[in-house]
Amino acid sequence: MRIVAISGSLRAHSSNAALLRAAAAVAPAGVELDLYEELGTLPLFNPDLDEEGMTPPASVAALRAVQPRVRARHARRAQERALLAAITRRR
Repeated sequence: MRIVAISGSLRAHSSNAALLRAAAAVAPAGVELDLYEELGTLPLFNPDLDEEGMTPPASVAALRAVQPRVRARHARRAQERALLAAITRRR
């Protein structure tokens, strides 16, 4: 399982970010905790700049690219669990 962690603090020595790094270090096998550290590069939210056909800033596009990869892994694992459950029921 992959978890993308976002600390709301931009402080260089943020205790929130330190806690997320510690959680990543002790995550159990099979759990990958990635700390998204580019929060400071994101522009302020403005829905007028996010209409269909518009190109988002590179930092926004990079953050959005994280979501499909996480969802794809989740969907793949859900399919694997469903297959395993079906095989187990047949026994």
